[in-house]
Amino acid sequence: MNKRFLISAIALLSLGTVTNFSSQKVSAASIVVRSKAFVYNSRGHRTSKYYLKGSYIGHALSKRIHGRSYYKVGANKYIRKSNARLKKSSVASKLNNSNNSSVSATVSNQKNAASFMSFLASQKSLSAAQRSEARTAAKLLRTGSLSSQSAPSWFNKYVKLGAAKDATSAANLKASIQDLENANSARAKVGSRRLKVSPILTAISMIDADYQKQGGVHHPQYYKYEDSLESISAGSEPITIWMTEKNNWKEDVRKNSSLKSLEFHPNWDNQAYTDAVMGAHGYKVAGHYTNLVNRNHRIMGMAHMTDNNYGYADVYNASSKNNKGSLTLGQYKSLVNRWLNR
Repeated sequence: MNKRFLISAIALLSLGTVTNFSSQKVSAASIVVRSKAFVYNSRGHRTSKYYLKGSYIGHALSKRIHGRSYYKVGANKYIRKSNARLKKSSVASKLNNSNNSSVSATVSNQKNAASFMSFLASQKSLSAAQRSEARTAAKLLRTGSLSSQSAPSWFNKYVKLGAAKDATSAANLKASIQDLENANSARAKVGSRRLKVSPILTAISMIDADYQKQGGVHHPQYYKYEDSLESISAGSEPITIWMTEKNNWKEDVRKNSSLKSLEFHPNWDNQAYTDAVMGAHGYKVAGHYTNLVNRNHRIMGMAHMTDNNYGYADVYNASSKNNKGSLTLGQYKSLVNRWLNR
């Protein structure tokens, strides 16, 4: 099966003209929506889009529009501050709080995703297969090469190990854990199994996230590993926006009832299914949703990058291969925290 690439439709919206608002220079923060939050444009006009209660937004900036306080959550996208709260456990809060002993006060370039993978490879509590995959992931992040595949021509241009906004920074590695948790929670709600975390899929996701530094949203279509399926989102909390495509899927099923049995078990040889996933020939795009809830999947990797003209980008890769080198999300999260606290 050829690897399929999915781009969030929300990320393809054109940038609005930014006028008639003032801003204050503040650091980006992670926020959680505490009540249904409608999206406003730069003029303070409410749109039909909204975030549901509990949505996590990893990169938000404080803004004022016509005297009201907002969080900027994407390109020409704002929600009112009264509808959200700061996520106290966010990386941004921890790194800016010198009294918080759970995470180092500053993250140096020496602490990056490659050094984390090397840390995993040294853990005797992990199996030989897990340590081996971590070593492969560390090499991939440092060199761009995977097995017989050499580094892509753009690798050194976009991947800057440990740089503050890079997907490989310690802060963004930590931030991606929330996306992983959200992904498994969304899957569990529809009856799909929780996925393990693959170090190699994580590394691929980081490299592909850094590729988004060129602006816009682009699939590199370079690495081929375990027939993984990739989704990309920019400027919006990824899991929430992908799950909204469930409504598109329902409309596609109403258009063609034969699709109903394929919601959780894809059939790429079925042209109607492919059209529904890609939003072709009168169908609505549903591929990010079906990729997220795919019941054939066993492993995943995610990355968060904060150097994009939409503010940030998130990349998700998942595969149906039952890789022995993967870790449970609990294991992965615990080891990330141990590594950060060294």
